[in-house]
Amino acid sequence: MAVWRPANGTWYIKGAGFKNWGDTAGNISIQCGMAGDVPVPGKYLGTSVRFVVWRPCDGNWYIKGDGTASWGNSQGNQVVQCGCNGDRPIPYDFYGEGKRRFAVYRPGNGVWYVKGDGMTHWGA
Repeated sequence: MAVWRPANGTWYIKGAGFKNWGDTAGNISIQCGMAGDVPVPGKYLGTSVRFVVWRPCDGNWYIKGDGTASWGNSQGNQVVQCGCNGDRPIPYDFYGEGKRRFAVYRPGNGVWYVKGDGMTHWGA
């Protein structure tokens, strides 16, 4: 079980078992994001589930690298631009590939923008 805390951009992952957080061993917290970000975790690379946030102010998707270290101490972090302020992130496996695509819905014009494969910025 995991919880995203938007006030500090931290994910809290509960250790095994059915006890409360304070009574459970193996709990971890991972900082990946900041206030205002939108949590959108999922399988974007076709492998494991990643901690991902979308930042409305710049339209960037922040994909945390493997491991339990926080963003600043992780290897393999990636940033991909897809969207702009006012968009709504709607990641989904649109093509049945077994991984999510970066996608946004733009309410201002009613258009869906689904990014092509890969980790390059939109339009690159």
